[in-house]
Amino acid sequence: MTLQEQINAHLKNAILTENTDVKSILRVLIGELNQKGKVHSDVVVVAAVKKLIESAKIIIASPDAGDRIASALKEISILETYLPKQLSEEALRSSIKGVISLNSYTVKDMGKVMSFLKDNYAGQYDGKLASVIVKEILK
Repeated sequence: MTLQEQINAHLKNAILTENTDVKSILRVLIGELNQKGKVHSDVVVVAAVKKLIESAKIIIASPDAGDRIASALKEISILETYLPKQLSEEALRSSIKGVISLNSYTVKDMGKVMSFLKDNYAGQYDGKLASVIVKEILK
């Protein structure tokens, strides 16, 4: 079952169980996805989920957030269930070391390493952390 199918199933369940919080958040997510078409890969769905999470984090960081903080935190907790499990720093470092040593990459090949991570671990790592680790290993 694709991530999009899971979200649609969870929306139907939220409607049946009258879970208004989940229902409203999933409707926003589905609306965001429908602006880009009807059928999406998991990578596209994860990107949309991350976008909504970032929007909620901006609300939390806002000095005039007030009552909206609780709903933004709830939104984040619901949306995070649709993100893939994140690689630990050790696992990410190990994967990076492996691809670098396997292909004998140099500093000039940082883009190739990052492309490998994107292709094989999409949505499962922090890009900034990966970039720091790649630079550190390639030095």
